[in-house]
Amino acid sequence: MHEASRRILSTLLRKIDSFESSSDVLLICATNRKQDLDAAMLSRIDMSIKFEKPDMLSRQAIFKRYAKHLSEKELQDLALISENFSGRNIADVCKGTREC
Repeated sequence: MHEASRRILSTLLRKIDSFESSSDVLLICATNRKQDLDAAMLSRIDMSIKFEKPDMLSRQAIFKRYAKHLSEKELQDLALISENFSGRNIADVCKGTREC
């Protein structure tokens, strides 16, 4: 790990620890790369909720949000060929930052 990353992680962990001292604070974190999280970070997480990848209708709705110019048939076709895509993958495709 790069030294700058180490310092940022250390600061973040100290901040999280300070939140734990208050019962009035609820800290919510999100990631789509849990496997890349540091063990010290994971040890501070009390609950983990996993969201599955979107089903076909959900993928179609996500495509519709980003590609308003497409017909319902085109959106349905995209939803069919993007079976293992996450919502983020779909957004990236629509923004042109990822290829299918």
